[in-house]
Amino acid sequence: MRVIVVGSALVILALSALAAEAGRAMDDLAVYEDWRTSPQIRGDRWHGAATAAQDTRKEQHEHRAHLRLRREGSNTSNAGFVGAALALATTQPLEVTALEVEARVKNLEIVGCPANPITSNALPAQVSLNKFNDGTPGAGSDATGDHFGRLQLFRTSASTDPPGALQVQLVIFRCDNSSCSAAHSIPNGLVTLPTPVYVGDKVRLRLIWDETNARFVGGLNNGPDVPLAYPATLNQGPSRSPFANIQVLNSAANCLGQAGVVDSAVEIGVVRTNPLAVIP
Repeated sequence: MRVIVVGSALVILALSALAAEAGRAMDDLAVYEDWRTSPQIRGDRWHGAATAAQDTRKEQHEHRAHLRLRREGSNTSNAGFVGAALALATTQPLEVTALEVEARVKNLEIVGCPANPITSNALPAQVSLNKFNDGTPGAGSDATGDHFGRLQLFRTSASTDPPGALQVQLVIFRCDNSSCSAAHSIPNGLVTLPTPVYVGDKVRLRLIWDETNARFVGGLNNGPDVPLAYPATLNQGPSRSPFANIQVLNSAANCLGQAGVVDSAVEIGVVRTNPLAVIP
């Protein structure tokens, strides 16, 4: 019985410490964007990027940024998939070590293909920080070997979760080519936070790079920050193609006849970051 009591006490202390750490992290953040200082998305704060999709939307109104991305797969095959992305990237990513983003997924449609073993996947809100390189040879802005952390909302067409439920995942990726259009999660580089998010929920997604302790830290709303460590030896210097962005990413399965479809729309509210990265 004593062992159980001591173990419970240690768990409580550990959770309290994590909660305190989350509170400190949130207290240290400052407003980067509230969508009130300009009638349009400000070019001195944001770069825009998009890849091929049937329908896209990226605009600011009513003190929010609105992103919509719809991608259909090919209807000529039952193999493979087609992806598309839509992003708002900060203009000075080297300064950014933390991003907290208010987000609400307004709509989500996801259709797979029973004949295709690859699912359709929706990632309607992602927060990413590309911070270091593993020393892979490369020139200029070649991103090969860059490593980035990402906090993302995720649902697959094969999900057995309740309708409208999205997993919250913290992931560390390695870029596999010069443009980082191909990447993979590193070993032990993914953790799913315990609380799901539902379409229509207003949430805060928080991602912090803690270089001193060789980890990325992710949090949801006022919940405790969850650390995800990487081998410190991977960090051989700054990333060659740094980015700090908010992104929508959809991948639709190919399917003969009726192709897979992923259509997602998200509303972005106040964005916070470390004070050094704030652009007045």
